[in-house]
Amino acid sequence: MAPKRPSKSNNDDDDSQSGSASEVEVEETSPPPKRPRRSTAASSKTDNTADLERLKKLEAQMARFNKAKNELAALQAKLGTEKSRTASKQILDEESAESEEDQNPVPRPSSIREIATYTAPDPPQPKKLRRVGPAAPKPTPSIRSTALKNLPARESSPDYPAFAAGSSLANDNGPADHVAARSTEPLPFHVTSATPVLVPTTTAPPPSASTSSTTITSSGQPEKTSDVVLKAAAYRDPTSIPKKPKASAYEETVTALILRACFEYEALISTHDAFPDSATRTKWALRCWTRAGRDAGESDYDISPPISTLIRNRGSRIRSHGIDITRQQVMTALGFE
Repeated sequence: MAPKRPSKSNNDDDDSQSGSASEVEVEETSPPPKRPRRSTAASSKTDNTADLERLKKLEAQMARFNKAKNELAALQAKLGTEKSRTASKQILDEESAESEEDQNPVPRPSSIREIATYTAPDPPQPKKLRRVGPAAPKPTPSIRSTALKNLPARESSPDYPAFAAGSSLANDNGPADHVAARSTEPLPFHVTSATPVLVPTTTAPPPSASTSSTTITSSGQPEKTSDVVLKAAAYRDPTSIPKKPKASAYEETVTALILRACFEYEALISTHDAFPDSATRTKWALRCWTRAGRDAGESDYDISPPISTLIRNRGSRIRSHGIDITRQQVMTALGFE
């Protein structure tokens, strides 16, 4: 007997059943629905709110900390003040107690005897060593205050008039005949003996101190005219003559004459020629020495090579002084100060 074919209706029922089964399986295996996301603005607002709350808490904590710190500093200062007051009060109490003890000494029994206090003398100090003999220190030489006082004015001296302003000193022949004869350096000017020379009335010195005043002729040969006695400048201490000439090394009168001649020489350097030649410097030194001797009434002193060197060396001193003054004025005028 042949099998029965399923009818079409049966096939349709089977297809419907299988379709429903597959739909159930699909529904069972599908994922759960997703939750709706929050917006980004809402999440950032929540985070900012939390940060602001934390910041406020930290600020409150810092304020409490600063307040506690200030209170601690004030308390420490107060304690320090109280300690210093206590210490000073304690010191005053101790001093008052000591003074009371001194005023009210404790009575001692008769068997105890007080011993007077004794202060030991200081140990002997070693004596300072002093140089004696030739090596002993010498006091600074002093110039007599009356050496340059009560002297006639230079303008009123008839024998030796003052230098005229703007005149040429190179051709000016003054009364320096007896000094020129004793000078060791040649003089580039004519020397005459027309001016009288003061000769001391005392006894004549040794022959080594005498000389002859001369006149230089046109042929260059000196002509002997008259004998003149001159005194050599004496040192304060003939036993120790300095190697470098110093005005203070001579006796008081000679020192005063040297200083006066130096002042006049500086005036010539400042007003006539700042850089004269060697012959002019020698001539000026000779004339300044002569004028200083005549004004002081001590014209019988001879000018020695050391004295001439002292006078001629004053040129560099006054030049440097003038340069300093000029530099200061130029700096002020140009606005460097």
